[in-house]
Amino acid sequence: MISGRVREPPPEIGVPAWIWPILQRGLAVDPAMRHESMAALCAELGRDPERRRGRALSTRALIAFGQARMAAGDVATSAAALREALACAERAGDAELQARARLELAIATAHEDGGAGAALGLLEEAARLVVPAGPGLLDRELANARALVHEAAGELEEAAVWHTRAHALAERDGASPEEKATALNNLGDVLRRLGRPDEARAHHEEALGLARATGDPWHPEIGHGEDGLARVAESLGRYGEAAEHFARAMEHAERRLGRDHPRVAQIASFLGEALREAGRLDEARAAHARALSVCERSLGPDTPQYASALNNLALVEMDRGEHTSAVELAEKAVAAGERLGLDEAARAGHLDTLGNALERRGDRAAAVALFRAALAMRERSLGPRDPAVAASHANLGATLLDGGELVAAREHTERALALWEASLAPGHPDIAVALSNLAAIEARCGRAGEACALHARAIEIRRASLGPDHPDVAQSHARLAELAAASGKHDEAAEHYGAAARILARLGEPWRAALAAALHGEGRALLGLGRPAQAAAPLERALALHLEPDPGLRPVGLGRGPVARDRDRAPGVRRLRAGRPAGRRPSRRGACLAGGTGARLS
Repeated sequence: MISGRVREPPPEIGVPAWIWPILQRGLAVDPAMRHESMAALCAELGRDPERRRGRALSTRALIAFGQARMAAGDVATSAAALREALACAERAGDAELQARARLELAIATAHEDGGAGAALGLLEEAARLVVPAGPGLLDRELANARALVHEAAGELEEAAVWHTRAHALAERDGASPEEKATALNNLGDVLRRLGRPDEARAHHEEALGLARATGDPWHPEIGHGEDGLARVAESLGRYGEAAEHFARAMEHAERRLGRDHPRVAQIASFLGEALREAGRLDEARAAHARALSVCERSLGPDTPQYASALNNLALVEMDRGEHTSAVELAEKAVAAGERLGLDEAARAGHLDTLGNALERRGDRAAAVALFRAALAMRERSLGPRDPAVAASHANLGATLLDGGELVAAREHTERALALWEASLAPGHPDIAVALSNLAAIEARCGRAGEACALHARAIEIRRASLGPDHPDVAQSHARLAELAAASGKHDEAAEHYGAAARILARLGEPWRAALAAALHGEGRALLGLGRPAQAAAPLERALALHLEPDPGLRPVGLGRGPVARDRDRAPGVRRLRAGRPAGRRPSRRGACLAGGTGARLS
């Protein structure tokens, strides 16, 4: 719809021909092509050339327009259209349309205000209007709307209660499989956000079964279910599994909405993030480049989605070692966020990305300043205990470690670890990042035993969550190898360096420098064991790569073996997750009072 390719309504639903061009103009991608004001749109809708049902049709058209703008993330325009729809319904004295307009307006109001108070008042008014029409007639729609209002206000426990009630009512009333699938998917989304991934997965899988049983391979709830399962897998750190589900969700969106629809761009960015976390950098770059291209064509450069796409592409370029390109893209994202007046949480993510890119390029002082600014912005906007604040603490702690400020580095790193342990699943790979950074601090302080224990915890988490061949697992092997070599344990060093080299060799071109470093370390460890014949092979392979060990892979003050460090990691081995891409806020479609399911595009 918001890509500019609006599908015509099916003839059987009876939309008059004269109203269709008006709605097309109101939904134009280019703002200059739309009506100059809401009053102008309403005036045109009110001029019914057939003189039939003018007010009712105008009200329904405004409600549909409001739903479309909400799906596009344009909350202000949606709310304005729905307020006008409510006024039209009140002038016509149509109780059903008044109730329907209030339901949709309640959801828009919750997004607009960030709270549930006024929105719940609108729902109470809607309930009073529809009670005379028949007991329980619209119970499901009201329950769904309450759930969406509480979710928009961040009241997830209440949202879960009402989504559960909406599903129970759908079962009680023998609702269609489509409606039951929507209720299950919506409930799964909230349970995942509440940290209940197993329950969320079960609901999404049941919803997928119901949607597939309809016989429509492109049913909307199939895409919703695949997206939900992807997010569950992502929340558990299973990025390869998440990428598979996101790929299916994107194919589904392309078939239903067209290749240049903004929803396709959104899922492409999710896919790119999962692929990047899985270490599949070339695929990740392609997905993020696709998201940027679709955003530019369908939404334009002056949108939050385009700023987010720039930021995401900067992250993957940084992981690929393309630091100049990463800095340029991150600077554009920061400038776009400021120009558009994005909220502080979103702009903090852009600052984190730019700080990381500048640090990789060697500008530590600028990176520290940006990380401090991002931390302050997140604490102001989200509160000091929000898990997103952990990213800024981790960034700042790792950079301070690089500058030798060990006390401050420990304070920030321990804070990041505490926040992630309190908010993430016990085996989430972000926890391993904090453990690895804390191990580096212990090693710098001369506590090799404590450092080894922390690295051992990190590698256990990474193997379980990311798989044995993930680059982060290779990094943990290299860190353990470096500590073993520094302690004269050459047999352990050779074992871990060899394990790192075997993983990196399978990952291909972006990992040449890291592979050379691991091979070099393995050869030196074998020489330390007095095995020159065995050492020759890895040393010759390292030389054949035509790469000297990268200074960025060399640990500060810890032995001679060059290894990747969290604070300045090899391409693709990230020190931390810089926070969710700014564009990942789910867009919602409001509850439909008559004939709709209240599906959410999340």
